[in-house]
Amino acid sequence: MRLKDLRDLPARLLPRPGGWVVPALLWAAACALVLHRITGDYREDLAALLGFCLGVFLLFRLLAKSGRSEEGYRKLFETMSSGVAIYEAVDGGADFRIVALNPAAERIEKVALQDVAGRLLTEVFPGVRDFGIFDALRRVWRTGRAEDIPLSLYKDERIAGWRENRIFKLPSGQVMAVYDDVTERMHAQEALAKSEKLFRESRQTEAALSESQDRFRLFVETCPDAIFVQTEGRFAYINPSGLALFGAKSPNELLGREVLPRFHPAYRELARERIRRINVERQTVPDIEEEILCMDGRAVPVALSAVPFRFQERDGALVFVRDITVRKRMEDRLRRLNDCLLSQTPDATANINMLVSLAGELLAPALALYNRLEGPTLRAVGRWNAPAGLPETFPAEGTVCKDVIARGSPEPELIRGLLDSQYAQTSPIIPQLGLRTYFGKAVRRSGKAVGALCLLFQEDFVPSEEDRKLLGIIAAAVGAEETKLHLEAQFLQAQKMEAVGRLAGGVAHDFNNLLTAIKGYSEFLISSIPAEDPRREDAAEILKAADRAAALTRQLLAFSRRQVLCPVRLNLNDIVTGTTRMLKRLLGEDILYRTDLAPALRPVRVDPGQMEQAILNIVVNARDAMPQGGTLSVATADVDLGDAEAAEFSGLAPVPYAELRISDTGAGMPPEVKSRVFEPFFTTKEKGKGTGLGLSMVYGIVKQSNGDVVVKSAPGQGTTFRILLPVCREGEEPEEPQAAAAEAGAGAETVLVTEDDETVRSMARRSLARRGYTVLEADGGEEALRILGRTKVDLLLTDVIMPDMNGRELARHAAKVQPGIRVLYFSGYTDDVISRHGVLEPGIALLQKPFTPEVLAQKVREALDLRA
Repeated sequence: MRLKDLRDLPARLLPRPGGWVVPALLWAAACALVLHRITGDYREDLAALLGFCLGVFLLFRLLAKSGRSEEGYRKLFETMSSGVAIYEAVDGGADFRIVALNPAAERIEKVALQDVAGRLLTEVFPGVRDFGIFDALRRVWRTGRAEDIPLSLYKDERIAGWRENRIFKLPSGQVMAVYDDVTERMHAQEALAKSEKLFRESRQTEAALSESQDRFRLFVETCPDAIFVQTEGRFAYINPSGLALFGAKSPNELLGREVLPRFHPAYRELARERIRRINVERQTVPDIEEEILCMDGRAVPVALSAVPFRFQERDGALVFVRDITVRKRMEDRLRRLNDCLLSQTPDATANINMLVSLAGELLAPALALYNRLEGPTLRAVGRWNAPAGLPETFPAEGTVCKDVIARGSPEPELIRGLLDSQYAQTSPIIPQLGLRTYFGKAVRRSGKAVGALCLLFQEDFVPSEEDRKLLGIIAAAVGAEETKLHLEAQFLQAQKMEAVGRLAGGVAHDFNNLLTAIKGYSEFLISSIPAEDPRREDAAEILKAADRAAALTRQLLAFSRRQVLCPVRLNLNDIVTGTTRMLKRLLGEDILYRTDLAPALRPVRVDPGQMEQAILNIVVNARDAMPQGGTLSVATADVDLGDAEAAEFSGLAPVPYAELRISDTGAGMPPEVKSRVFEPFFTTKEKGKGTGLGLSMVYGIVKQSNGDVVVKSAPGQGTTFRILLPVCREGEEPEEPQAAAAEAGAGAETVLVTEDDETVRSMARRSLARRGYTVLEADGGEEALRILGRTKVDLLLTDVIMPDMNGRELARHAAKVQPGIRVLYFSGYTDDVISRHGVLEPGIALLQKPFTPEVLAQKVREALDLRA
């Protein structure tokens, strides 16, 4: 019941007019009039409140006189629309027993009197103590003073609703509660919240009330949502927004006509039942979503709510209708986008095509493209509705996408009037297809714009905010696929380099065995041929060729990261400064050499000789790229690598690094050359002018030092190599200086040579025997252990890689058979059995192949003289 309806309560409470009722009503009106004269405030709610109080007063009088008007009281009690409950106190007011409930109370509380009569109030309504009404009953029973309980929300496991209560004590000592369920009114107030301000402003005079009504009418007339009133199932009023929603040209097309035909057939039965409930039972209609039919038969999705409303002395409903076409379209777009993302495959390129197609289907341009910038060209990686013959790659210069990528704006860009712009002159597709509007967004990978998702329209397209958000979401998804492609390419490149490195390491191992024999026997020949004999010079040339071949294998080992490094704590500035004079001589006078070294550069751990070799190899390539002269710049810097930049490097964590940057102003490299620049034996130089191992050696040295190197280059834009090396941890101490190498000399100890290659084993035996050592031979680990079991051995000289047992395993077994035995390893390349990432474990002595008899003798003497 609304407050407005309460002013009619006295008439409903009385079975017939007459008696003292009329004077009482006149008294209430007089009170209202006096209040109006005093306060100047005359409102519908005030009149309703007076009517309510009067009705309660009359009910009290009737109850007091129930002995004289029993039949009147019974009819009044049963026909009241307000709920009435009578309670009897028990145990001194500790609880109350239910005596009577009228039909309205039974309906409100959803109980039957016959089920609860005589039962305790707290038993029937366990939550009654939580809402203040129980305490109010006790106070009224004790004091006899009536109390009002203002609007409150009552909830338990059965019901939930808003109540207003008035509690009296009857002459009989019983307590009576009169209350109304105002839940519907609360819903109606929520629906009409926007109009409350207008009603609150109408409190001064009748003129002010009229003004507020005008304002309310203005609100309804200008409200962007459709509002209409239905009475008896027909349109009684509709605002301009409602006419626009239904597609009516004038109110006469709808007023007086049935409402039901304007609902979609799928919802008409539900609408019919709602109209009955709101017109007859005065039930509020909460927000629901349905479809209406426009005058032209077009279906429109809407959100609808309604409240009971009396219009022109007829009961009906005030109906609010909102067009949710945009929201539904966005929901459908998000659903399709979600489905697209969930259906993605491991193929990133296919996923990009799927996303571009989705953008085209949802925004309906003439065509949709994703163009990736690759140097001076654009590649159409993804396309939708593209015309036949559209090339996969095309020059980037002069295109809209090139400028959008260059700006890299985080927001979508709209360019209208394409046919009249400069782009029509440089992009033939624009006049060819009559394209007028460009709507696109830069696609980012690791924070850098690498391409553009663009939609091209043949009409003057103006995107909504929803369209902009959708394009942004799809562009971000394309960026994620671009990142995945980039990471996959990095991974494949790393796999390829690793596979080539393994091959190179294996070749170097076998080749070093051959070179060991060549160098050893060459020295034997040289030492046995007189100086004046011309054959001595031939043997020396063989030895020189072996040395050159050994240098080649060292480059292969550097690339494959299987060389032994001697890293020390140092500053990269010192290496650059130390090589400056040599680099200037190497570059010549036509090339300007510049340095930009960061002060207080953080130290790193690298092999200084290998790092100098890496710098030299890069500078040689830069010199060859600038035959007409240019500038070579070497710079150092401290770099705190973030997540975005770390993605550009292969497997580097976002931690502090020291950077060495070498840049030239040479010819630059096209993408197909840049992608292979670190591969061994790959070279663009003429035959005989390069081995293709210089930059692969740089790659191996940096990788083995736990860093990474990347190259940035484009034709005509020069080349930059960036080398990142992890800085030393705080408190890390410099290494102890290495002891001087022992001189080669004779000895009388027993040495066991274990080597599966007979040529190398024979050379080693012969070399050591000539210096007085007792030499034993074994072609593998098993035979070596048998010898150790029966003969005392001072030094085990073993190859690292052997078929049956590696050298480290043999050394462990040998230490058990002969504790304290010395071990010297020799190998064509280091292996993880004796090193971690190419750095020898403490206490390991290693002789790298190829070696000469002189170096062998020196290492053997050094190992034997080493203190345990």
